[in-house]
Amino acid sequence: MAVPLDKLVISVYNEERKSKEQYPALHPRWIKNVQFICYQAPPLDVEDKVFANEWKERADFIIRDLHWLLKQPHDKFWCQVIFDKSLHRCIDSYLKFAPRCFDVVYNLPDDLQKIESEIYRLVYMVCVRMATHKESKVDTVILVNGSTSVDIHCSLSASPRYVSMTKQKHFITPEEFGKILYENYIFDIPRLMDLAALYGTNHTGDQGNKPLLTKMITNIFTQQPNYGNDLAEAIPTILQIFQNISITCGVMTNIAGQTPQKLDQANIIPLVSMETKQFQDVIFYLSDTLYTIWIFLDVYPPACNTFVQKDFIIKLASLYDSLFPALIGVMKEREWSCNSYYNMVMDKLRLAQLHVLKIFRQVISFNYLDPLLDAGSEEEAGSHVEGYVHFMSGVLAEKWFLCHLNHLYPFRDDRDLLMQSRYPIDETRLQFILDAINEAAATCGWQMKSAADAVRKRSPDGATGDAPSYTGTDYEVADTEDLIGACAATRHCTEVEIQSMIISVKDLLPGLGDGFIELCLEEMNYDVEKVIHMLLEDNLPPALQRCCRDLPREERAVPTEEPESVLSERQNVFDNDKFDVFTRDRVDTSCIHRGKKERNIGGVKAVLDDKSTIADLKPLYDKYGHEDVESIYDKITNEYEDEYDDTYDSNTIGVADTNDVDELTARRPFTVPRVFAVTRSTKDSDASESDEEEEANAPKRDLFIEDPAKIREQREQRRAAKDARNKKHYGPQRGQSQAVGQDKTQGQSQDQEVQGQKRYDVKGNAKGKGQSGDVLHNRAWKEKHKATRVHHNRKALADRKRKF
Repeated sequence: MAVPLDKLVISVYNEERKSKEQYPALHPRWIKNVQFICYQAPPLDVEDKVFANEWKERADFIIRDLHWLLKQPHDKFWCQVIFDKSLHRCIDSYLKFAPRCFDVVYNLPDDLQKIESEIYRLVYMVCVRMATHKESKVDTVILVNGSTSVDIHCSLSASPRYVSMTKQKHFITPEEFGKILYENYIFDIPRLMDLAALYGTNHTGDQGNKPLLTKMITNIFTQQPNYGNDLAEAIPTILQIFQNISITCGVMTNIAGQTPQKLDQANIIPLVSMETKQFQDVIFYLSDTLYTIWIFLDVYPPACNTFVQKDFIIKLASLYDSLFPALIGVMKEREWSCNSYYNMVMDKLRLAQLHVLKIFRQVISFNYLDPLLDAGSEEEAGSHVEGYVHFMSGVLAEKWFLCHLNHLYPFRDDRDLLMQSRYPIDETRLQFILDAINEAAATCGWQMKSAADAVRKRSPDGATGDAPSYTGTDYEVADTEDLIGACAATRHCTEVEIQSMIISVKDLLPGLGDGFIELCLEEMNYDVEKVIHMLLEDNLPPALQRCCRDLPREERAVPTEEPESVLSERQNVFDNDKFDVFTRDRVDTSCIHRGKKERNIGGVKAVLDDKSTIADLKPLYDKYGHEDVESIYDKITNEYEDEYDDTYDSNTIGVADTNDVDELTARRPFTVPRVFAVTRSTKDSDASESDEEEEANAPKRDLFIEDPAKIREQREQRRAAKDARNKKHYGPQRGQSQAVGQDKTQGQSQDQEVQGQKRYDVKGNAKGKGQSGDVLHNRAWKEKHKATRVHHNRKALADRKRKF
């Protein structure tokens, strides 16, 4: 029987003590003395051979040690992982300093790039093996000096060797495996997030190792549920990080809770006067943090259940609306050494904005939108709908965030999805959210696109516009304005308004060209005062310093504003079909016929004569038959027989035709008017009614003929039973003689002896003189048994006679 590694015990013979000692397989005694070296990032300047050779030598040591670790057997590997602290320092250093897919491009030579890729692969293999509690299903035996002996002779100075008692599988008990991971800090929440950021997407932008990484992190959270509690406790720390970034940027937010302002916050350096290097670090740190959270949620979607707690996404939206406008405004006011540097930092900032929107959408979709259509009951669907409405209502005050979110993920699509659910939601609540989005767009100077616009290209995560594409280790944001909806919140001005602004600037600075002034207006978000102030101080942004100030303006045709057509709001079931003249310039007239079409008599007759469908359905209906009778399909195919005798065919075929002379009587029976009706006496009517009741209560005739011999036997049994019953209750039979002496003067109604037989008196005394008990008894017996005599049971007797 296989023994798990956590319960395996190894016996070692101690030569000094001359005795056997037992140690568990997971014990510090079995680790090798290997010192793992910490990782350092590749050098930026590869031309410096000293630093390049130093990095290469360090990387070679790391690769050699990791190769050695992966070759170790199951028990030795886990002893090294649990008790060797240098291994964890090496892995943590790589997860911390390894270049991400969005970092600055490292133009490494081929030999250095190969070494970096090898470390990238080995660290991932080590982490995957550490997250697996059952390595192989193949039985193995660990040999010690070519022998499978149970005892090992060694001295205390000699390094002990490993031995297995029997052939065993390499596995650890799942419960003990979770304890080992958690108690020895093999994995924690920061390390799992770094693994997701490093291996969630590779340098080419595709999924890379995402499927295996998802399986690995899921196994860790499954085997040790305490990691879920740690993730929930990490959310306040993440909010505190964003709070510290806001304080550094001089933006007062309170997303981390009600905390008093610190004394040193009054000496915060403004963003405009902050050093460029420090300002860049703030932007990069914000972008890396948001990217790590987003990729972790993408790799391990069940974590969205934790991030929906404590209103994390609502506070993130508040941070977006307060921090990013200030950063973008400072970006345009600062002086930059070159345009490429400015573009790199700006792209980083806009990528951070994109990740905030994706985090919000991912949490909302996983918890409320995705399971909405799969909800089995109205109550379950209602919880999802109410949750979505709650979080959307919580961000209605964040105008800037609401505009960008609606640009990437239109609310109209979500509203259509909510209306398809089982839960009867009030449409006014959804309309309230849509009105708030339109108001936010108007406040920020946005032009909302109508629902009749063409469907735009969507990225794999559901966002409209183009998704960021990665080249090497750097990224390129394709069409940034479409990517995040012009995060700079550019105003949309008409041609007349732009011309008026240019004239206003030229009134003070007539020597400037119209084209140069238009570029300045676009850079300053069409703010005339800022443009004039910037030109007077000669403080142009880097993007405008090299532009010619005499640049003329290109002539543009002023578009004529056409009134909105009613057809844009028209909704019809025949929209966009081949005959819709409102959306098509040409209609195929060959499909249109004027007048009445001629019937194709030959074609209809051929269809009616085709009985192939009946022949195909015959085997199907024959399967449901339970009697071996001729089916209706056989009757259809049989020919008519002239010799068939239909004399006794009394069954009516077809529906009775009501269009005859007696149509009125068929619908309503004829009744004789009361004037012409023959009046009958009350007695006659009562007699007829009693006859009808007797006929209704009479027993129905039994048309089944039984065996006569059996009936005779049953009759003899009934007669014998009746005689026995009469002897018991009424004394001797009526045919026996009895001496009865009674006084005739006491009444002629008493029983008398007539020819030796007893009479049962039912007449009794005269009315008013009272009746004896025998008379009353005889009257009751006669009333009860009167149906067995004379003509009271003629029908029953007739049936009885007919059976013989």
